[in-house]
Amino acid sequence: MKNSVILILAALFAVHCAAGPATAPKTDLSGFNRIGILEFAVKNARGVLDEMATDRLSQHLKEYYKNAEIILLDNPPETFGEEPEEWSETVRKIASENQLDVLFLGMIEVSDFRPDMKVGSLMKRSRIRTKFRMTAELKLFNGRTGKQVWEDSYSREGHASYDHFSKNINPDFYVSDKDESYMRFVRNLIYHLTEDLRPSKKG
Repeated sequence: MKNSVILILAALFAVHCAAGPATAPKTDLSGFNRIGILEFAVKNARGVLDEMATDRLSQHLKEYYKNAEIILLDNPPETFGEEPEEWSETVRKIASENQLDVLFLGMIEVSDFRPDMKVGSLMKRSRIRTKFRMTAELKLFNGRTGKQVWEDSYSREGHASYDHFSKNINPDFYVSDKDESYMRFVRNLIYHLTEDLRPSKKG
């Protein structure tokens, strides 16, 4: 079911990105009491990227808007349709059930996963060093109308190492006590993604 949700969200993001503005306007959430966050959908990767991104976004919003209540929600149901009108109806339903003023919907996609021959592909224990590009997209919806009111995206390159390489592999992103490199990477990604949401950036 989760794979189906990711495919639906990917299609929905493509539809709205094609129809919406390329540059996101700055937005102020200080007037809202209940802000909802649907858990990030993840495309072309395994692991805990969804948890890391959702948790980091929640922390930022709690820091930016101390008087608001941040509500974390599970992945959206498969009732999301491909038409904007159907999407708005689902947003309104989720917002109504959880008494939300606004709702965030995010997705992370990993792409361009390839060997990094320039820096030497062989690591310790014959592990292969590879590059990847991670892109985070975030959309904000009005809970009453269900309409999209803001969107932005941020992308950057990183590195990973694996015991083998395949062009069709979906990279794993886990965080252990000894290695928090992916956590730091996602933190940086979400930090830049939420630039327009910081109260200090208004005006």
